[in-house]
Amino acid sequence: MIKKGGQTCGDGMEIARILVSFENTGENWTMNKLLPHSLFSSNPGLLTAEYKTLASAVRPILEECPQMSDVRSLTRDELSCSWVFDDLIHIWRSGLGCLELPEDSGTPSDVLSIWEGLLKANVAVLQDDNDDHGTMDFACKAAAILVDILRDSKLDLSAKFGPPPSQQASSPIGEVRVTTRRTLIPSRSNAALKLVVTRDLWTVIRTTFPNNVLHSAGARLLACLMEDPHSNLLVLVVYGAQLEHSGK
Repeated sequence: MIKKGGQTCGDGMEIARILVSFENTGENWTMNKLLPHSLFSSNPGLLTAEYKTLASAVRPILEECPQMSDVRSLTRDELSCSWVFDDLIHIWRSGLGCLELPEDSGTPSDVLSIWEGLLKANVAVLQDDNDDHGTMDFACKAAAILVDILRDSKLDLSAKFGPPPSQQASSPIGEVRVTTRRTLIPSRSNAALKLVVTRDLWTVIRTTFPNNVLHSAGARLLACLMEDPHSNLLVLVVYGAQLEHSGK
C-alpha cells in the first residue's frame, strides 16, 4: 500500500501506526466481516443493480468490510520479535521515502508515532528482563537506522516542483501539506531536511532509552554527522551536548 503513494500510502502508514499503538485489542473483530452480508444480497444488490446505480450498490458493501478500527494492535511481545521489528521498520522506511517536507515543517506525527511505538515496546521488554547490555545493543541498532537515513542518497524529502501556487497537493503522510510552489532555490537542502527528521527521531530515542545506555548509540550517530563536510556546525554541537548528557 505504502509504495503506491498518494492516499493509499497515507492509509498504509495509519495501519502501521495502529499496529504499534496498543489502542485496539481486536475484541470487537468477527470473521464475518471478511465476507459482507450485503455481498450475497440479490435484491437490492450487485446482481440486480443497473450500471448507472452500481456505485450506490457497492458503497454499503464496502462499509461492511474491515475498516481501520478493525486493525488489531500488536502486543508488546509481538513487537519485540526481531523479524516483526525489522519488517515494520522496512515498511516505515518505505513511507518515509514518500515524504515531502515543506520549508517550515517538522517530521509528521505518524512517522514519529510508529518509530516511538516500535522503540518503546522493545525497550520495555528488555528493561523488564534487566538486560542493560541488550538495551545498549538495541539503542545502537536504532542509531544505525538513523545513520542509514542520513546516508541514503535516494531519499529525497524536499517538496517537488509543480504547478502554480494556486494549486496545492497533500503529502501522503500525516498532516503535512506540500505547497507545489515554483521555487528556483529552496531555502533548505535535502541534506538539511534529513537532519531535521533525524533530530526528531533521535529525540524520541533519548526520551525512550535510559541515559546510561545511549553513549555508544550517540557516538555512532555523531561520527556519521562529522563525516559529512556539509553538516551544520550548530547541529554537531547540539548532538554532542546531547551525547555528553546521555553518557552521564
